[in-house]
Amino acid sequence: FAVPQAQWKALCARIEQLIAGQSLFDSTVSTDLEQTAQRYASRLLAKQSEPVNPSSSRYAEFDVNTIELVRPRSVGIEHLAQLHAVQQLGLESLLQELGLNRHQRAAALGNIIGRMTRPGSEAATHQWLQQRSALGELIDYDFEGMCIFLLIMNTNY
Repeated sequence: FAVPQAQWKALCARIEQLIAGQSLFDSTVSTDLEQTAQRYASRLLAKQSEPVNPSSSRYAEFDVNTIELVRPRSVGIEHLAQLHAVQQLGLESLLQELGLNRHQRAAALGNIIGRMTRPGSEAATHQWLQQRSALGELIDYDFEGMCIFLLIMNTNY
């Protein structure tokens, strides 16, 4: 866990603010802490999301001129590759049968899908998984916390 223990209280408070929708950006916390809080808050919100009830009368007002796009990610091609190619081939279960642990399977899938969608070097694939792709959300894995060593190591199989 990359956040020093002395900052855990501030991190938790910031995550609670984000989940409650109290503020979009807090200039009182460091950029690294803000990015970490944004990442964990978005993951928590994704896990807690409920189907939208069309009869619900919940409305919110906001100024479209002040909205900031935070952590934009692509998801279409990743979903297609993961859903059709990986699932139809039974690749994830095959990797599990070969004895790869959860982290190794995620790295292998990240490499395969990354090369299918955006061909490049191991370093480029690692950067794409961490900064541009929503594949982590699709397979429930945090690529932002993955070191490049694990990704490169899996290309040698």
